[in-house]
Amino acid sequence: VIRGSSQNATCPAGQSCRLLGVATGSSSLKVSASETPRRLSSTLPDASFKELKSLTLKDASNHSLKVTINGFQRLSLKSSKCGSVVHLLCEQGRLTLDDYSMTADAAMETVIRDAGMAQLLEGGSLSGFGRRLSSTDGMLEGFFNLLDDVEWACESVALPSPDQIPQFYHAKIRVKHLHENPSQAFSRMFTDIDGNALTLAGVEEGTDGRLYKTWSEDLVKSGGITAYRTEF
Repeated sequence: VIRGSSQNATCPAGQSCRLLGVATGSSSLKVSASETPRRLSSTLPDASFKELKSLTLKDASNHSLKVTINGFQRLSLKSSKCGSVVHLLCEQGRLTLDDYSMTADAAMETVIRDAGMAQLLEGGSLSGFGRRLSSTDGMLEGFFNLLDDVEWACESVALPSPDQIPQFYHAKIRVKHLHENPSQAFSRMFTDIDGNALTLAGVEEGTDGRLYKTWSEDLVKSGGITAYRTEF
């Protein structure tokens, strides 16, 4: 992030930047009482989100919904477009920014539908943060108390396909498998105080009354090789 000074901000050599437009000759933008809108993206610095007071959602029919922002939370996420997403905490629910894309949780989805803007949700895919709003990329308007003239060096990038993601990992697994021969699940030598045969090591009785074999596995995968270590 490059903050403005008395001179124009410049992009670091070898990096790709995009510029947040501001008035010429001003190193910081003080929003007037009319609250001039500015483009919203998760790549804005935290200092800017601290000054964010509200945002306006617009649909293709030029309907608009103004939402008051009570706070924000940035979450680092490898699967995001630019390394992190920003949760915008509203009185009615939560909106999440991923670069220029926005999703609404179930509570905010209801608010948007009640406002007669259901078309914003049409065709929107579901994610872990809610339903993606359509037609919002690059069209989100935020209203700030004070917004620095900034450049940032993050562009939207496509995620790699699953077969391009390195498959190197170590996992500890607890396995539970229905016993095929329950009559062979008991010790022939040891009993409890009532004389009932004890179950063999690694055999457990489930809440359904059936017997299960249990064991632990260590799994290591590296390249095209998978190795298991099993403990009973």
